[in-house]
This record gives sequence, C-alpha cells and structure tokens, in this order.
Amino acid sequence: MRVAIINFTWGDGSTGKITVNLYNRAINAGNEAKVYFGVKPNSGEEKKGFVYFGNKFCFWIDHVISNITGLSGALAFLPTLKLLRMLNEFKPDVIWVYNIHGGFVNEYWLLNYAKKHAKWTLYSMPDEYAFLGKCCYSYDCEKFKHPEGCHHCPQLKDSPKSLFFDNSHFHFKKKEKVYMGFDNITFISAPYVVDKAKSSWLLKDKEFFARDSKVDVQHLYYPRDPSSVRRELGIAKDKKVVMVCASINSAYKGVKYFLEAARKCENDDIVFVNVGYGGDESILPSNYISLPYVHDQNKLAELLSMADAYVCTSIADAQPNACINALGCGTPIIGFNISGVPYMASEEFGTFVTPFDIDELADVIRKLPKKTQERIDACHEYALKRYDFQRKIDNEEFLDIIAKRIGENKDGK
Repeated sequence: MRVAIINFTWGDGSTGKITVNLYNRAINAGNEAKVYFGVKPNSGEEKKGFVYFGNKFCFWIDHVISNITGLSGALAFLPTLKLLRMLNEFKPDVIWVYNIHGGFVNEYWLLNYAKKHAKWTLYSMPDEYAFLGKCCYSYDCEKFKHPEGCHHCPQLKDSPKSLFFDNSHFHFKKKEKVYMGFDNITFISAPYVVDKAKSSWLLKDKEFFARDSKVDVQHLYYPRDPSSVRRELGIAKDKKVVMVCASINSAYKGVKYFLEAARKCENDDIVFVNVGYGGDESILPSNYISLPYVHDQNKLAELLSMADAYVCTSIADAQPNACINALGCGTPIIGFNISGVPYMASEEFGTFVTPFDIDELADVIRKLPKKTQERIDACHEYALKRYDFQRKIDNEEFLDIIAKRIGENKDGK
C-alpha cells in the first residue's frame, strides 16, 4: 500500500517529529511511503522519502496577505499544484494529512483532491483546526457546534491570524463543503480532541480514531545520565530542577506563567530551565536558565532527564508532545488543569493545578520532591506502555485497518 504523508515540515517541532514517526510507522508496517512537506527544516538535511514541494516566495507572500485578510493558504497555488502533480505521479492509496494550516498549501484543493483520488484519507488533528472556522483552539467558544458555524470570531489575532478581516465563517463553510460527501476519511487525535470533534457541526457524522500521540520511548526518549548537562549549566547535583520547552512568544504555550512561578520561587532552592525561551533575558530572575531551541534530540532527552518535573503551562494543547518526551525520560508532569493537559498522565505521574493560578503552581513546585531511581523507572514504564510508537493499540494500527478496508472494497468490486 502506498502512503503519502503531508505536513508543514519534518523534524522540527512537535508536528515535525511526529511526521517522522508517521513515516517510520508506515514503512515498518510494510508500506511504501513518502512525506511531502512545504517548509524545509532548520537542519537543512535531506532524507530519503521526504519530498519538498514548497515555494519560499509564495509562502512569504501568502504569510503577508493572510495576516491581513485571514485567507491562509489562498495564495499557495503554485506549491499546491506542484504537490498535486507529485501525488498524481506517486498514486497513493492513502493520503495522510497532518498540520495543513500553515499557509504552505491550499488545504481545500488538497482535501478535494484526496476526496476524489485517494482510496482513503487519514486526517491527524494536532489541534482543533479541522472542525473550527479559522482557529486552532476553541477555548470557551461553542459556535463550532451549531449549523451557522463560526462568525464574529473573538480570536482574530490568534494563529492563523487576521489583522482586519473576519473570515471565520468563510472558512467554516469551505470546510463544510469539502467534508460533504467525503466518506473515505477518518480523523485521528487524542481522546480529548476527538470528544470535542464529535460535538462539532462539521465532523458530527465522521469516523474517528481516538489515539494518544506516539514517540520513540524505547530508543530516544528514555532516562539518561544528566550529570554532563548539570555540569554544563552549573547546576549542583542536589539542586531541584523544573523545566519547560517553549517560546515566551507563543501565547498559548504559557511560558509567561512558568516565568511568574520562577519569580515567586526565587528565594527557594529551585532552578527553572526554559528550552527555546527566545525572549528578553534581562527580565529573567536569578533562578532562571534560558536555552536556545535544541535540535539534537539526544541532548534534549538529557535535559528532560535532568528535571525533577516538566512544567506544562499550555492553556490550549491537544496532547503536548513535550510532556510525552518528559515522561519517557522518567520525569513527571506539573501543569494547568485545562485543555488536553490533564489527560497526559495519571495522578501518580501528573499534578494539575487551577488554570492561571500562579500561587498554586509555585506551591506545587516548592513541594516537589527530587526524583528517585524508583520514580524514574516507574514514570518511564508508564510512558512505554502508553506512548511508545512501536506499540500497537488493540493489536491494530490505523494503516492495518485501512488496508483491510481497501482490500475489501477491491474484492467487492
């Protein structure tokens, strides 16, 4: 079976890493697979089976215009036509789309093509975009549940943003049209997102696979010896460490709350480490270490292994992959009890506090015990059983199920 996987990029960030996992899963299941991506990864490396179809000029123009109009992807016609031409050559049985709202492709052309030409389409939802008008997260808004759909959007400035025009209703109706009669499509996401999607007007009658995200817990995100990174960062062995991996510039990742908690704990014997901070370092308290984005995933695993807890301050996240990576490295989670965050770990390995309550967050961090080897092992074992990408769920993976359906349809014909 031929599988075409389409995403914004590969390798970089959570969705980029997941794209590589999707490719590996498809190949390991005995399929022929290709990844088509619209933006080159920061590493710049080339990888067999990964095909670039993007256009830097079109991407830049689309970014500028869409920020004004909210019509993300509307001007990506050249890369989209190139992608469709490549798909015609590859002739995939399954088209697996992931993050398609980055302005690198015209999503409606792509989905219409998949509806007409693919034997099956898998749509992974890393957020709630598939069933909303223009937003990635609904927060408290429930307009997506009703036939009239999204309109008068209160989150125009959120990504994908629009500075002047509200095109949320336009996008809602475009999605409604493309989903109509699209029977050979299955939506995949974390249970939290799937529950929301089932209550939406756009996807109320569609098929879903509710599945946790998967990472390589066995061979990549496993407990490492953190002594070298402690020496590198000047952190004593007996010092308690908490960590977050996100940029201060991402509003929904909530790093500002992590920073506020650090200020409240400045007189405590705790070190706050922020990978990918990317902000003004002059405002940081003395107990705060900011690091650049880490491309080397083995180095990231060492950092995650060093922490006594990973602090997830996201206020809108379907299933934060950084939390999964941390759990795999033997590090429990602290986070806000909001969105998909509290579903990341059981009570034994996750503590979730009142959203936006910095005093409560700081108090939990102060009371956090240092990790023991027993706790590290138990946390890793939990991640291994729940999140490892090599472990099949219910003895069947999506592609196994879809392959059977395609075979049955062929036999039926």
